Amino acid sequence: MSFSRLQHLTYRPHIDGLRGFAVLLVLLFHAFPDDVPGGFIGVDLFFVISGYLITQLIGQERGEGQFHYGRFLLRRVRRLAPAFLLVGTVSLLVGMIGFLPDHLARNAAAFGSSLLLSSNWYFFASTDYFAADNWTNLYLHNWSLSVEEQYYLFYPLLLMALPGKYLRKGLVALLLLSFVVAVVSVSAASPERAFFATWNRVWELLLGCVLAIYREEIGLFIRSRPIALKLVQWSLVPGLLVIMACAGLITEESGIPGAILLVPLIAFLPALLGRDLLGDKARGGSGMLLENKGTVYLGRISYALYLWHWPILTLVRHLTYDPEDWMMALALIPAFGLASLTYHVVEQPIRQRRVLIRPLHLLGGVAAVWAMAMCLVAAVHLTNGLPGRIPPEVAPILAGAEDRGGEERRCPYLADGDPLKSDPLWTERRLCFLGGEGSRDIDILLWGDSHAGAIVPGLAALAERSGLNIAVLDKASCPPLLGLGWTSFSRDSALACEAHNEAAARLIETGRVPVVLLVGHWDIFAPRPDGRPGSSIAVGGSFAPEGMPSTRLEQFGWSLDYTVTRIAPHTELRVLFDVPSHPRPVPDALARAALWPFLPSPAVETRAQVAAKRQTFLSNFQALVEDGVLTLYDPVEILCPEDKCLTQDKEGHPLYFDDNHLSATGSRYLIDAMPAFTAPAGSSPIRR
Repeated sequence: MSFSRLQHLTYRPHIDGLRGFAVLLVLLFHAFPDDVPGGFIGVDLFFVISGYLITQLIGQERGEGQFHYGRFLLRRVRRLAPAFLLVGTVSLLVGMIGFLPDHLARNAAAFGSSLLLSSNWYFFASTDYFAADNWTNLYLHNWSLSVEEQYYLFYPLLLMALPGKYLRKGLVALLLLSFVVAVVSVSAASPERAFFATWNRVWELLLGCVLAIYREEIGLFIRSRPIALKLVQWSLVPGLLVIMACAGLITEESGIPGAILLVPLIAFLPALLGRDLLGDKARGGSGMLLENKGTVYLGRISYALYLWHWPILTLVRHLTYDPEDWMMALALIPAFGLASLTYHVVEQPIRQRRVLIRPLHLLGGVAAVWAMAMCLVAAVHLTNGLPGRIPPEVAPILAGAEDRGGEERRCPYLADGDPLKSDPLWTERRLCFLGGEGSRDIDILLWGDSHAGAIVPGLAALAERSGLNIAVLDKASCPPLLGLGWTSFSRDSALACEAHNEAAARLIETGRVPVVLLVGHWDIFAPRPDGRPGSSIAVGGSFAPEGMPSTRLEQFGWSLDYTVTRIAPHTELRVLFDVPSHPRPVPDALARAALWPFLPSPAVETRAQVAAKRQTFLSNFQALVEDGVLTLYDPVEILCPEDKCLTQDKEGHPLYFDDNHLSATGSRYLIDAMPAFTAPAGSSPIRR
């Protein structure tokens, strides 16, 4: 089967109308994510449109014997590169004015990955699309452009490699396989990263490709069956309404880009295919909704609008912290204006060959601007954000981001005669100590996640002046809870967490640990106030006992009870509740307030907000306190003496190195103010 049966392409205004509809969904999601939580499906519609159009374009040229891979890529460069380089470079230059060094360096790295057509993999490796921190990255939206650019690079090669007689069946098989991969991927231990992976988006692109390949057969089937014809004719408006409903109902928790996307994409097909296959017989509002001048023009500027809107919205969020809806609505006005200007002044003259007519001129100009942009990225990234821009009086505040301690530990292996040495979990595991002058006796064991690691500097100072020998078993994103492995990353990291915690429990069960301090970022593991499970996922591995609950909402309470049941008979348990988590990294917020006092004040966590986060799991801990098996210590009494929680000490030093981890200064501040938490054994009213 060749492409020769694909008919000659002409301009189809309804396609631009569909682009306009899709980009509008994305804009509404980015500006009003709480009101249109699923508007990101507009990108999925773009993927289907791209697969559909590119396959028809290649098919027409192959049918005429005129397809050339190099010319195809050259057209993509002419279409995409000029506006992309303009917006990306301008965005970074603006960031050099308004961003602090670390923030600027992260944005530069993201821009560099976009220039290398790998933005989605950059964010895949480093982040979650829906995380709040990412919504101040000027280049987050480029992930989808990189996916499309990778498609442009490799899809034509796939078509040339597949023999003609296997082309159709091969593409259908790849579509089904890639769909299964996406469904499995979003069900894995790290579904948030599945959002960015190219292999999870292939099925959406291939859906458009397969529709193009079978275009004539689909049209013949519809035209030969009156019921099918009527259904397609009158399903355009209902289909668009279904898509809008999906934009309001689908959320980050829906398993994207998995099977749920079949609903809006199937609803999209009448709008995509109806006018294309039926011509004037396609009714149902196609002309009025998709081919009016406004919608078509929105589709024509959709690429430039997609490029411009996100940096503008990001800057508004950066400058105001928590903008009102009216601010975001106003911010879209310059986005439309710049998009229109870019379309008429940059895109159209180059696409219509009024400038940069010759391929050599085009490639030379693009290469020169690309090289300059990469040099700018390198200058920002290699200097970690051009810190020389920051006044000397603000630099010490920013240095709080590096105030983490970490040199206080000594971490020997267990002694050869230690009974635990023969335990497989302890054969190659080290136990770290603070103080003790080389002793391996344990006065206190600190066990927890990265929040436990954050208070090590304070405990180290205590050990040095008191002579206490404090052991440390901490692991990031791994709360001190038994029976399950917890993770924000992958199943492997969850199983490593489970083994780490089991090793801690076996140490405690030897009876040689008189006091255990349990420290965790509890509110990311426990159920949220809105009734959803915590953001970290629990996985049962080889150490999971019988009776483990299957629902995520029940897992935290069950795991906490199981942990206390196992270790409370062997030690004195003291639990430190969460320290307040602030909306923005504290050193950055304080530095920004010092640099630009005329901007809105940085957001600070309040006592009421801390209490709201705890309402779903406070009772779990209080029940154990009432049973007399542990003592609960609350840092809020120290870190939030008034309604607003503290972010700096009396000398102005940040108490946090990011938004939720205490700095070395903060850990010493807290530990010094809570002597009962670190007192020797026997100081707490616990029944043993």
